[in-house]
Amino acid sequence: MKHVIIILGMVALCFGCRGTESRSSDPRESTRKEESSKMERASKVEYSKSKREATWTDSASGLTWQVVPTGGKVNWSPAKQHCSDLRLAGQDDWRLPTMSELRTLIRGCPSTVTGGDCRVANDSVISDARGCEGCSSGPSNRCFRPEELTGVCGNYWSSSAVPDIVDGVWVLSSKDGGIGYSMAKRHSLAVRCVR
Repeated sequence: MKHVIIILGMVALCFGCRGTESRSSDPRESTRKEESSKMERASKVEYSKSKREATWTDSASGLTWQVVPTGGKVNWSPAKQHCSDLRLAGQDDWRLPTMSELRTLIRGCPSTVTGGDCRVANDSVISDARGCEGCSSGPSNRCFRPEELTGVCGNYWSSSAVPDIVDGVWVLSSKDGGIGYSMAKRHSLAVRCVR
């Protein structure tokens, strides 16, 4: 198993760390992968765009996402506030997504798509991070997200805290489909709001 630790200045993100030495031999694994594949195919529906505002509704999850993320790269608290204050496409009920919601955006990385080997969810502890290191090859655009979404291909905040790490928050890397955590809410990551 490879472990990827990304250090950018004072930012330390860990993808596939702690507990990645073993894989689940769960007999339901193939069923989860089949369901994940079906979800990927079903989610490319209902893309709507206005002149200045664009949203995309994922038909598999029912969630509506910003097509173009706003807010730039910010700390965790301002990210939550940005989504809460967002007025987009005539809607004002935007929020920072949970980790489970962010996982519905992963495309082309079977281990981390919803239902994949990775067990990270909204209130997961570090030991749940098995199989979450992402993929080395995937979509031609090198971004493991729906084609309908634009913006930086990098690390995005979730609203889900890591309970066993002080100031730890789960993050998604759309660059490799990996799921990791930021060890400080003061780091600057990208924001994509959901409703």
